[in-house]
Amino acid sequence: MKKVAIFLTALLFMVIMAGCSSGKENTVPNNSGNSGKPLKSSNESSEGVQKVDKDLLDYFLADGSKAHFRGEGQNFSELDVQFAMPYENYVIVHESNGQAIVQYVYQIGEKQITTLSYDLVDSTTDFPTLDEIKKMEPVGVYLHKPFEKGQIFGQWEIVETDVPVETYFKKFDNAFVLQSTEPIIGAENKAYIVRKYFVEGFGEVKRESIMKTTDGERLVMTSTLESVSQP
Repeated sequence: MKKVAIFLTALLFMVIMAGCSSGKENTVPNNSGNSGKPLKSSNESSEGVQKVDKDLLDYFLADGSKAHFRGEGQNFSELDVQFAMPYENYVIVHESNGQAIVQYVYQIGEKQITTLSYDLVDSTTDFPTLDEIKKMEPVGVYLHKPFEKGQIFGQWEIVETDVPVETYFKKFDNAFVLQSTEPIIGAENKAYIVRKYFVEGFGEVKRESIMKTTDGERLVMTSTLESVSQP
């Protein structure tokens, strides 16, 4: 039972703090409340135009794309992810593990991608409006340039660059790896490691959660890109 309790802590972290997003066909979030509205510019303000690095968009799949990640190691590691860009310089990602859908809102900036929110939603939830997004306070940094070994932002560190990574979709040759070490609640001096593999043109292609149990056993849960569909 101790092993189950510890792993559930990691599962909760991965549902809330992960970096992809979407839903299965029967749980795709609704955008009917915002449908028919034109793409709005989000980088204009009374103080001028905000600088934006458009190359950072290469770390998300295109607007309307869907990705499926095969899960191994535990339940809830299989993921369906959907990408949307309803407003210029903002990306909304929905991630479903079959039990819950998490909605992430990201802002593209000059050198970084900022996480504005992550919330549990259901299949009837509309995208937030542009006005609602502009009122959001940043909750973290998703990615920050330069993508070099040793770069640290928030709880993440780039620990490897230009590494090959095997996925069920294809083999990638030039991934960089983010790593975060988090304490396990209720387990003194114990921690689990989360690693994310990013590839230009796709974004996150693999995620690992690694931990040791109290008896020294190593538990690994992975979500690995298996398929991509684009509009």
